[in-house]
Amino acid sequence: MAEQSIEIDRYSLSRMSDFSNVRATIWLMDEKDAPIGRIEFRLNDVPQKIQMRPEGYPNVYYSIDAYPDIVDILRNEDPVYLVYSESMGYARVSTSSTEPVGEAE
Repeated sequence: MAEQSIEIDRYSLSRMSDFSNVRATIWLMDEKDAPIGRIEFRLNDVPQKIQMRPEGYPNVYYSIDAYPDIVDILRNEDPVYLVYSESMGYARVSTSSTEPVGEAE
């Protein structure tokens, strides 16, 4: 499957207590609040590849250290996309392909 790129319109944050290796999750949704991806932040043992959920969207894994960076992108950038390749097993949260230098935030 080729690389997919879906605009993230909404998200939901969860920060977990210390009961497991999963310390936070972010659900990514489209404009109709339908899930398009789930990001799982782990303390350790982060899987190297994404896993496709039965519903047809990816579960993406990051170290918990990346949580503030991903939240910052979601809160401060527009547009933001979930870009992934099932066949290559990777995903990223990304702005559009180019942005002007010195863009005022």
